This record gives sequence, structure tokens and C-alpha cells, in this order.
Amino acid sequence: MKAKIFVTFITALICINAYTQKNEIKEMKIGYSGAPSYLVFNTDKEQYTKGQEKNIWKEYLGISSSDKLEMIKSRTGKNGMEHQKFQQYYKGVKVEGGVYTLHIKKGNIESANGTYLKIDGLDINPVLFEEEAILAAIENTKATKYAWESEGMENIIKQDSKDEKATYYPEAELVIWHPYRENIPKLAYKIEIYSIEPLNREYIYVDATSRKILGRDPIMKAESRPGYGITRYSGGQNISIDIDEQDVYRLRDPSRCDVDSIHVWNLERHEDLGYRVDFENNSASWDSLNWPEWDTLKNNAALDAIWALQGIYDYFYDEEWYSYDGNNAKIDCYVHWGIERRNAFWMGDHMVLGDGYETVDAFTSVDIIAHEFAHGICQETCDLQYQKASGAINESLSDIWGAVLENKIADGKQTWRCGEDLLNDSAFRAMDNPHLYGQPDTYGTNDTLWYDYSSCSPNANNDECGVHTNSGVMNYWFYLLSEGGSGTNANGNEYQVTGIGINDATEMVFEMEVNGYINYIYADFGDVRTASIQAADDLGYDIQKVLDAWYAVGVGKPQVTGTDLLCSSASFEVEDNLPSWASSIAWTQSSNLTRTSGPDANPCTFSYNGDGEGWIQVRIVSTFNDTLNSSIKKVWVGVPVIDTIDGASSTEVDETECYHASYDHDCDATGFFWGTNPNPQGLTISPQTGYDWTYITFPEADNYTVITQLENTCGWSSYVYKPVSVSGSKSAKIENTSIQELLLSQNSNMSIFPNPANNEATILINSDLLLENGIVNKWELEVYSPDQKMILQKANIKTAEVKINTQNWIEGIYLIRVKIGEAILNGKLIVAK
Repeated sequence: MKAKIFVTFITALICINAYTQKNEIKEMKIGYSGAPSYLVFNTDKEQYTKGQEKNIWKEYLGISSSDKLEMIKSRTGKNGMEHQKFQQYYKGVKVEGGVYTLHIKKGNIESANGTYLKIDGLDINPVLFEEEAILAAIENTKATKYAWESEGMENIIKQDSKDEKATYYPEAELVIWHPYRENIPKLAYKIEIYSIEPLNREYIYVDATSRKILGRDPIMKAESRPGYGITRYSGGQNISIDIDEQDVYRLRDPSRCDVDSIHVWNLERHEDLGYRVDFENNSASWDSLNWPEWDTLKNNAALDAIWALQGIYDYFYDEEWYSYDGNNAKIDCYVHWGIERRNAFWMGDHMVLGDGYETVDAFTSVDIIAHEFAHGICQETCDLQYQKASGAINESLSDIWGAVLENKIADGKQTWRCGEDLLNDSAFRAMDNPHLYGQPDTYGTNDTLWYDYSSCSPNANNDECGVHTNSGVMNYWFYLLSEGGSGTNANGNEYQVTGIGINDATEMVFEMEVNGYINYIYADFGDVRTASIQAADDLGYDIQKVLDAWYAVGVGKPQVTGTDLLCSSASFEVEDNLPSWASSIAWTQSSNLTRTSGPDANPCTFSYNGDGEGWIQVRIVSTFNDTLNSSIKKVWVGVPVIDTIDGASSTEVDETECYHASYDHDCDATGFFWGTNPNPQGLTISPQTGYDWTYITFPEADNYTVITQLENTCGWSSYVYKPVSVSGSKSAKIENTSIQELLLSQNSNMSIFPNPANNEATILINSDLLLENGIVNKWELEVYSPDQKMILQKANIKTAEVKINTQNWIEGIYLIRVKIGEAILNGKLIVAK
């Protein structure tokens, strides 16, 4: 019979290659994309070695044939660890933020972290031409003057690039973009717009199919001769300068940055960089006696700039990081920007410094310049998007480097105050007391100064959702990690932190940022906490002190570790995350678990008390008598529990019906069985084992019971039964029934064709079902892969017909589920290549 042939065909299609992971995972975290964002391999087991990254991509990321991860950077730190960074491409198109880093020690891959976007069926053929997208970006910017409209700016880019064809006029790069911490990929053009009036530089992402502005990412954040200069803020200092062919000294330092140089320019109060000129002097001594213009219009502020930049370059040179990009990029610094400008900016490849106004002095102090320089480092390493949490972390990293470099270069200043030189001993921010200048010191809304960005749309007017506000949390963490401290945070938790010193704290931040531990463009504070643990471990620092500092600022909860599946009994532990001042702990658990250890044991043993989903949590009491609950550890207890069998309750003789076991996938089922009672000759069940679904053909009229049972490593579940009434008599019509007709018969209100499909399938809904009182009901579509993972979801569909791209789907049977109001339609789609 053709029904039998049909079932055999299905079985052949759903064969799935199984593999065994060669390396047990010590720790894994799943990111917002659904793929692992953090992997630590068990060094006690056989390890992956350098060059085996493709095995990791396949086994842990589930990389598709359409994706490729290409190495874009490799760096070996002073501790001997190698860090390899890979960029994701989908069908040859770069995925923005799709970056994964491997950390390699003595040839073994010890850990990995990053973002891998799972993309399925995205059309990479743009509808818009590049110029259309560029015009859309320019229209959105609404500036009155752009860099390419300035003859001076155009001359600068030609000179700096040594390319007469170079221009600031935008180019459009085709990329795949996704919104903040969501796995919703879009084909987009990435366009850099540099405007002069107003001054701004940013990337704009334009939908490549509709001209819609999807998002933006601000770029603007906020052989030498010996010389000597009296700086504005730090007194007399030795500086390196150059001299031209007319024996005129300039604030240029060609001894650093290889063939290029550190170059401090004079904008003479212009906002157009095309007006730049050199600071010049006939003497190598830049003071009021030898430089007539020393204090004219704050010219001495330029001496602070070149002295600070030389010290900053030398500090990172000793760390084997050269210039802001690690590759000796030229450093251009523009002083005297605009009239009465109270700000400083990083502009992607140069910095712009205003002279201040009224009570705010020129923006050339060491910490301000180091802050802007650090934006360049962040841009070239973790590339944190300038909005919400990731933007606040970006700002905090710059504040941290401002404090560190001021401490190194200009010892004796107020290390933990930002911009105090400009404000006569006031400051913009206080890292040791963020509340002093309107910043939170605790993560979340319990701190009244926290900027709640949960429903915020980033723009310049709201400071990209509070990036300069919420940076106070990580600033305070770094201060406590360096200096230590005690108190009570906004969550009501008392804390006591023992510092590790600013030098070790700095080394850890450098490791986190430069060596790829912060590897997510939309990183949040929890991601940075994880990165700090990993960096501290690699450097041999005291992880407990790092965790204590995070606890003090309200980031992270203690984690309960242990098995995800408990059969008879197992031990669980709070590992590496207890505050050092914890005085006691108390365990709680779900009703299907019994604690067999003491209430404060760590580790603690629990035993089986019933099948089903369970949980374990620990409450920690501190020496200050306040409490902290750990995160909840979910545990499946015992054998699988089947809720129901989905499928037809009545059918006709020789009809083929699909049945599916509905159960909680946390039970980790690995064995499946299907049967019927009675089981007459001619009845077919395929597949009978191996899958949580099956097709059954009933050969004669009777009252049947469909039976299923699932197995995990704890054993087999109880049987679950579904009555099925079969009526009618044998008919010859089945002999002439095609595979497509058999599938379409699954639900008369939904058609799926062609079926089997290769590159595309159409889902057609009965129009009578969609119409209600003359109004078209919206409906939802879900598609589940052969391994029961949802791979496609569409909502608010108004048309009766939807086409889905199956070009890159593997062969097998896919569950199609449609929701129309309270009605649910199920169908199966075969993909065959």
C-alpha cells in the first residue's frame, strides 16, 4: 500500500546524525541568541587543541552550512595565553556583533565566549541600492553641514590616508544587524555619517529592503626632539616634540606610533577640522618666557594634551598594546575646538577637546584625555554599543582608564575623581562615591539614581539611555576592588570588600577588555562580572575578592551548581560565589526532593521524592544578619512525565494520523516507544522508537488505544494512553492517494504545499476560519525542527497564505503549528533535498 511506502519514506528522511561531545563542559551560559555565550572546558578531560575550533563551532554553537567564523585577530598576552577572535559571516555577509573568542593555554583551548547569531532563511539580496540607503541615512541625520562638504576636511582625509581619492562621503556596507540583546537578524546597510554642524559621527543602520532606520551606533564618544613645557594642570613636564625645516618646533611626536605620530593640532576655535594648524614655537621650551602665546586663549592646555598622550602611549606600550588600536595607529588630538565648548569627544580615529566655559576649564587634563583615548581601545576590542547597559560599561571602562592613567602619569592628583582639574576640585563623577554627583552605586531600580532603560529608546537627548549615569555602578566596583570598603548598598545588603590594589585591578580590566573576555557588543553588567571571573582566574588573582566587589554593587547572585537530572540522589554546591562574610546558609527545595544532608551543608545532598520538574535554592545569611537568595537551580527529578498525546481522537480506516507526545523537555528524554491496543495485522507505526512523534495507519474499524512511553537515564516513564475511534471500511482509494494528499488530510483548515518541499513551502489557511463577522482574524505561525526546536515564528499575520523559505533547512519532518484565536492547527512539512 502507498501508505506503507509513505511511512517508510518519512523514516528515511528523519535519520539524524548523532555525535558525542569529546569534552565535558565545566561551565556554560546561554546568551540572548540562544547559543552558548560562555564556555569553560573541563581541563581534567581530553581537551580541544589549537586549530580544532571547527569542532567547537559544530558541537556547541550548532553552526549551519550557511555560516562561517573567520579569524580576524590573534594576540598573546604577557601571561602566555593566546586569544583568537573570530567574526561570523552568514552567506558571506558580515554579522554585526557576531564575534567569538577562544582562549588558549599551552596549545589547549580552555574557554570560549562571544555571540553567535542563529540565522535561518534570511534573504541576503538587498532591495535598496546603496545610494538609496546613503540618502536615507543622510536625511535621518538632518545636519546642516557634513565633513565631505568641507574642503579642509576632505584635504585632511586625503593627506592622512595618502589617497587622493579618499573622501568622507559615506559608503554603504551590507551587513546583518540585530536589535539590542534580541536574536532578530535584519539585512541592513551600515553607513558612517560625519557631520560638522552639529559635530557628530555615527554609524546608521538602514534596512536594506525598506529604507527604514533600524538603529545607530555613535562613534563620537563623548624621531623626536626633547622639549619642556609648563602645562596648565600639571606644572613643568618634559615632552617630546619635532622641528621642521625652518627650525620651528611643533607639538608633534614622531618617535611614537611607528612611522606616524602623536600630533596635537590647534583648531583656533573652529569646529571644522579643516582649519587645523600646528602649535608652533621658536624654542624647545614651551613656557611664558620662551613661547609668547603660552597663556593666550589657554594655549598652555595643548601642552597637557601632548604630555598626557605620550604618557598614555608609553603605559600601553609596556603592556604590549600599541596606540589605541594595538597596531600603532596615528594619534590626532584637536585642541581649541569651537567657542566656549564644554566637552570632549572620541571621533573614531581622533579626539576633539573643547576649551570649556565659565566655571569649566579646558578639557585637556590627563584623566579626560585618557578617558577619550580609552573609547578608542574599547572600539577596537570589545566594541561595546553605545546605549543602555553596554554604553554604561563603555563609559565606565573609560573612567577606569582615566583614573588608572592619572594615577600612573600624574601621581598626587585625586585618582577617584573625574575631571577635578577642570572644576577647581569639584568633579564630573566620583568613582569612590558615585552618589555625590548623581550616579548610582548599586545596580537596578532600588538605587533611586539608577537610570531605568527597560523601556527606553536610545537617543542623544536621553544620553543613549543613561550611559553616563549608570556607569557609576561599575566605577564603584573598580574602586572597591582596588581599595576595598564596607557599607550597605541600595538593596539593603551590607558588604565588606578587601581590595587587591589598583595595579592588579587594572591588569584584570586590561585582560577583560583587550584579550576578548568582554566579547558581546550588547554586554550587560552580568556579562562583565563573568568576564572578570575568567580574567582573574587566568591571572591567578583572588576570585573571591572580585565577587565580593560585584556583590557590593548588586551585580550577580550566588550560583548553585550540580546535575540537571537527579535519579536517586545527588549533591549540589554553592561554588565560588558566596560573599566572604557569609555566616550561614540554609537550603530549600521543591516537594519532589528530600534533603538528606544538614540544612547548612555545602555541598548538600538531595534524594528523589517524585518524578517531575524540581528546584533547589540556598539562602545566605551574612555576619550583618541580612539575607541573599541564590539563583534557582532547576533540576529534573526521576523519569520523564508525559502530559498528553496530541493527535486525532477519531479517524477512518486506512487513514494515516500523526501523534505527538507532549512533555517537558527538561527531562532529557533519549528513548521513545509507540504502540497500540489492539494491534491487528496491517497496522503500521512508523517510527515506533526513537522519536516523540509517530504516524499510525489503522487497517480496520475498531476502538484503539494509542500508547507511548519515554525514557531518560533514570528509566522509563509510565505509559500514557489516548483512545482513538476508527470507523468505515477498507477502500481502494488509498491506493491512489499521493504523499501530498495524505499530508493535506491532516487538517482540512490548513494546506501545506508542495509537500515534500525543497526550497520553499506555502501554508494556506481556510478563509472561512480567518473571517469572523466580516473581520479578518490575525494568526500566528510556529515551525519546529525535527529535533523539536522552534526555528520560525511569525505573529499578526493577516493574509490567508504565507510562504516560508526552506532552502537551508536539513531534511526531515517539521511540525507546523498555527494559532487562530483559541484554535490550534497542527500539520507536518517534509523537507527533502
